[in-house]
Amino acid sequence: MPKRPPSGMKYQNRRTAYDLAARSGEVMRADIAAAGNMSMPTAMKITNYFTAEGILSECGTGDTAMGRKPSLYRFVPDFAYAAAVHCDAAALSCALVDMAGNATHVSTQPFFGHTCKDYFSAAQAALDTLFEKAADVRGRVVGIGLALPAILEHGQERALRLCPAFGVLDTRSVAREVAALEARYSLPVTLENDVKAAVVGEHCARRLFDTRDMAGIVLGSGVGMAAMLDGKLMRGLRGSAGEIGFFSYDVSYVSDRANYGWLEQQIGLEALRRGFAFTPESPGRSALMHVADILATVITNVVLVLDIDLVVLSGITAEAFGPALTEQVQRRLKRLCILPVTVECGVHPAPGVGG
Repeated sequence: MPKRPPSGMKYQNRRTAYDLAARSGEVMRADIAAAGNMSMPTAMKITNYFTAEGILSECGTGDTAMGRKPSLYRFVPDFAYAAAVHCDAAALSCALVDMAGNATHVSTQPFFGHTCKDYFSAAQAALDTLFEKAADVRGRVVGIGLALPAILEHGQERALRLCPAFGVLDTRSVAREVAALEARYSLPVTLENDVKAAVVGEHCARRLFDTRDMAGIVLGSGVGMAAMLDGKLMRGLRGSAGEIGFFSYDVSYVSDRANYGWLEQQIGLEALRRGFAFTPESPGRSALMHVADILATVITNVVLVLDIDLVVLSGITAEAFGPALTEQVQRRLKRLCILPVTVECGVHPAPGVGG
């Protein structure tokens, strides 16, 4: 079973120092002391501990107006890794991710499964291959993250509330499957929604921390959104924040948990294939205009509700259209949205595993 994070003043001080080092890249003990309102001896103990653990490395001296020049420490992102498996119902990706969100040993393959059993079997096979290829850093892997196209049951770490892609329409425990992976690899396993993981990865790649809010919309087999507000992932009361695939602009539409939502039936991958002969290699201008029209109205509503000024588009469909989609959406937003907003393409090459 995964251990609960430690608490107490020592942990809080280390957490403050870690966050500062990860954000700044390079720190001095005085920076740590000031950030955590702690004494210099305490900051010294922390830097000594982090250096011994490989989290920091001494990289020179800092600049000061007078006196002895203090030691400068550089954050070492690859002191530890997480193994990540991301599945969006059409493809499954696997990688090692360092503590700055950089992915290595990335592999992607088509996913043809339709059940939770299919997913966990594919995830195990991908992890076996990953650990075989990355044997040299296996000892630095501290956990496993699994992202899948499901709404997780709020308050339950190992239960899916809704996952139509895998035939889950009511709460289903996956505790047994997770426990089997933990036993196989002797590592804690964490579950996350695929879209939320991708948006966290994108936010991390942009190094926004808590300095700028961001919403990310993933366009693929489904359509989903997640938002990073004040540096934290917005989950909502029931863990369903961002499920825009169920948006509807048709008052006669009847939602059905077993099927794609209204928005997904308009601009999801399957809808574009049927209606516009869309392919990632040849997406087509008519499909582009159709997606831009609908997406611009969705983004307008999201921006007005969350009061954000940055929306990032990613996923198979967004990648196929490229900058042409953001340009078309931006044009429409000038007419539709009273608040200024920037729409951009994703920058992380593998945001799903990165998150």
